[in-house]
Amino acid sequence: MKEFSDAIFAGVSHSGGIWNFFDSWYSALLDPDVDVLWIFFEDLKADLEAQVRKIADFIGLKGVLESSEGDGPIEERFEVRIKVAVSQSKHSFMKEHIEKFDEHFVFGKRKVAMGLQDLRKPLVAKIRADGGVVGSRKIIPEEVSKRLEEKWKAIIESRLGFKTYEEFHQEIIRIQNSHYN
Repeated sequence: MKEFSDAIFAGVSHSGGIWNFFDSWYSALLDPDVDVLWIFFEDLKADLEAQVRKIADFIGLKGVLESSEGDGPIEERFEVRIKVAVSQSKHSFMKEHIEKFDEHFVFGKRKVAMGLQDLRKPLVAKIRADGGVVGSRKIIPEEVSKRLEEKWKAIIESRLGFKTYEEFHQEIIRIQNSHYN
């Protein structure tokens, strides 16, 4: 983990890191002309169905169902789609259908350049063995944790005023609840 974090902090990633991502999307969330729905992994783990319903409401699924033909009342068709989405968002489904959640498309296009033309499948899938249990990873080394905190202070706290991730998370939930409820 230390080598990975050294590379990230050295600028290997050209994406700007998660902190700039948070900053830019938080700004979008505050813009009244932009519709943003922010879903957190820990909220998905805590109540998957509630988050799926939130997404369905945000994208206007009931309106889509109203304008399309189908058997049965809209509410029943809506509930069927919610159940399917919840079922197919669970670790057990993803593990059973791992080929739908790996990097086979990108891998297929890049494997020759990587010198891996004889491999039929990518070596790594996106589905974690433990199902993505919050807090299940090894404890972050103190040195890495300190660097993460410094980066948080330099970007998120200095630009947005949030001292902790939890404070940031709760404020986003509060803003979204005021926008969409």
